[in-house]
Amino acid sequence: MRHEAYTNSIEKAEWENWEDKSSRGHIMKGFLMSILGVAIFIGLIGYATRYFVKKDASTPSVVNKNLAIGHLTINNIRVDIEIAQTDEQRAKGLSFREDLRQYSGMLFDFKGKNVRPIFWMKDMRFPIDIIWIKNGKITKINTNIQPEKGDTLEKNYRLYQTPVVIDYVLEMNAKWCDQNGVSVGDEVNFFLPSSDGKT
Repeated sequence: MRHEAYTNSIEKAEWENWEDKSSRGHIMKGFLMSILGVAIFIGLIGYATRYFVKKDASTPSVVNKNLAIGHLTINNIRVDIEIAQTDEQRAKGLSFREDLRQYSGMLFDFKGKNVRPIFWMKDMRFPIDIIWIKNGKITKINTNIQPEKGDTLEKNYRLYQTPVVIDYVLEMNAKWCDQNGVSVGDEVNFFLPSSDGKT
């Protein structure tokens, strides 16, 4: 009887020990599953954030719907353009815009005006390339022009101009010319809207 009682006592202790280990195992498993769930959630949030930030970065935050649109090609590279044709439109340009779509730009139309326009970076929020065009060819390029610092006085703004009369000025995202092998002397082919609104 003592032996049986001793055996039962051992079996009871072993059972309680197994239950304790099993309970701790379940707790540990639940803890690990919780950590895994949090890690997966954080990973999904990170992926979604990168996706939407990338998507938003390729879309301009503001588009001037009053501007005519068209496109042009340089070295067989197509560029979709908004066209600034009036004094008011040219004065505003890309001011207060947050960005430009890739392979999109703003074309300033000075054809037939016999002028050497002056450009500056007032109220600009992102860097650009400025491409100067005359008789269908690029005559000058200003690359990677940075916005003026907020504390810069207007009288100290840097001015951009060419020594010759030009027909058009094209503003693109900074470094676009370098990235696409565009240089002075390259031909520009225009596909602009006619007076009836057709391109």
